[in-house]
Amino acid sequence: MDSEKETNKWSDLPHFLLMDIFSFLSMMDLFQCSVVCQSWYGILKDDIYWKRRFSAEWKVERDTKIRENGLTWFSEYKRFHLTSRLRPWTTLNVHKDEVLHVTFSHCGNYFSTASKDKQVIIWSISKFSSKCISIFKNLKFKEWNCVQLSAFSPNDKYLLVSGIHNHISGFRGEVSIYQFPECNLLRSVLCVPYDCFGCWLTRNSFIVGHFDVLSHNVSVLLYNVHSPIYPKTLFSHPKTSENTYLYPCRMFNVCENLMNQGQKLLFYSCSEITQFGHALAIANIEEEKSADQQFERDGVLPSQFDLNQSNDNVHSHKDEVDSLNYKGSFKCLVNLKAVIIGLVADENQSKVFVNCRPWVAEETPGEIMNETELRIFDFELNLLKVIFNGYAITPSNSFFFIHLSVSPNYIVSGDELGNIHIYDSFYNTCICTIPGHEKVINSAAISPTNSQFMCSASDDGTVKFWEIPLPRRMLSQVKDL
Repeated sequence: MDSEKETNKWSDLPHFLLMDIFSFLSMMDLFQCSVVCQSWYGILKDDIYWKRRFSAEWKVERDTKIRENGLTWFSEYKRFHLTSRLRPWTTLNVHKDEVLHVTFSHCGNYFSTASKDKQVIIWSISKFSSKCISIFKNLKFKEWNCVQLSAFSPNDKYLLVSGIHNHISGFRGEVSIYQFPECNLLRSVLCVPYDCFGCWLTRNSFIVGHFDVLSHNVSVLLYNVHSPIYPKTLFSHPKTSENTYLYPCRMFNVCENLMNQGQKLLFYSCSEITQFGHALAIANIEEEKSADQQFERDGVLPSQFDLNQSNDNVHSHKDEVDSLNYKGSFKCLVNLKAVIIGLVADENQSKVFVNCRPWVAEETPGEIMNETELRIFDFELNLLKVIFNGYAITPSNSFFFIHLSVSPNYIVSGDELGNIHIYDSFYNTCICTIPGHEKVINSAAISPTNSQFMCSASDDGTVKFWEIPLPRRMLSQVKDL
């Protein structure tokens, strides 16, 4: 009789009290509790409980709405729980110096790594096993000081490589375009200053920041992959005040404007107070109406596009026309009062994610704080949230670029302590922080075809592949809750 009374006491506990008790238990413990009695099963089946637990564990506001794809709070909790168990499954130790950048091809079958050892290594991922990785191509840049960045074109037919060139007059930036997968050099462009990163605008055209030393004019130039003609000035960055001194645009990210079909948005870092990018700017990129008028104005004839390429690699004249048939216009700018060290835009969520190191004194640029932040903006550059992104070990007058990557679900970034951070792109919150490398993580990337796989590149000379585990046993046990 006493045991029956005790059982009745447990079953008679109010739901809100049981929810508080359950909040201290693990997922496996909760599964065991769900088979104790019908009352407990009903509580653990209630999505309100999982919303409370989700909000508490990952610091999400209680009034936050769930993703608009038919998911439950329980399924979101499971996804976050599995993501927090991120683990490395292989380490690539081929580069002989610091690895500065890593990126995937859009098809997900390749990724490339750029290093201070003057190499870009292109890796192949087996179609039959995502864990089978091998070197596909090795591009060496003997005359360069280092390679800073590489990026595949939207159609994966070209590879853009940015680096620092040992020019006769000093260090110069250089952007080289290679045909892929043949890896034949198509063209190279020198840029000022040396740390300007190039970026793809379309599948046949790319952009580079330009600084005119004589006129102090800052502009963004548009180049055609197929044509050796002079570049087209996409737009010039304006001065916000006559007393300001413009510095070059360095980091770029292009995405589609889903609110205005046919328009692209260009996000870039720039500066007016210090030489390091402290302002986030946005420009509209639109296709011009008449290609013929564009050719007439720029003095470019269709015959100038003929490079005598083989039939397999010849692009239609229309593609070549379209690659230069764009015009840009500056839209707005926001001073972050911080040094921008990473930038990526997500067109699906209409958000911009910026890694930065704040100034010590907001109104006095110069020294920067020994911590990094992830700042999240909407496409109108309104600040949505600021998330702490780790401590910095570099002095207050220097910094590392820390490139980040975005997918429909996640943002992944590193920090100077060698940790890897995974954020959710919808809820604007940090899912987990995991030790990854012995030194600073310069770049992190997510596979575009399977966000379960991620990659990180570090100053320790290694590249690590990570995976979000999917333990079948646990999933089968909790799927019926």
